[in-house]
Amino acid sequence: MSELPPDLPRLRTLETYLRLQLARVEQQIRHLEDQSRTQKPSPAPVPPAWLAEYDISAQHRLFQIHTGDCRMAGHRVKPIDEAAARRGVVEAGACQFCRPDTALGVLE
Repeated sequence: MSELPPDLPRLRTLETYLRLQLARVEQQIRHLEDQSRTQKPSPAPVPPAWLAEYDISAQHRLFQIHTGDCRMAGHRVKPIDEAAARRGVVEAGACQFCRPDTALGVLE
């Protein structure tokens, strides 16, 4: 059984309504496409200069210091400033891959 009306006048009315709805959808698509062409992509976020990595213990002790773009940094990291990075290198140590101690000029 069809859900469409059985007579021509109501089918024509439905056709007109659907054409109007389709025109509105197409207009919105054009608007969003135009908008996306004029918008500039947002710049990538700038990574922090230094990261402090903490261990998995309940005390969350400082584990080691990384440069902000180090791919070996774990998930338990927080951005820190240069002074805190210097203290952290002396207290906990530096990542052996990104060597923030060299970048900071700190000898262990």
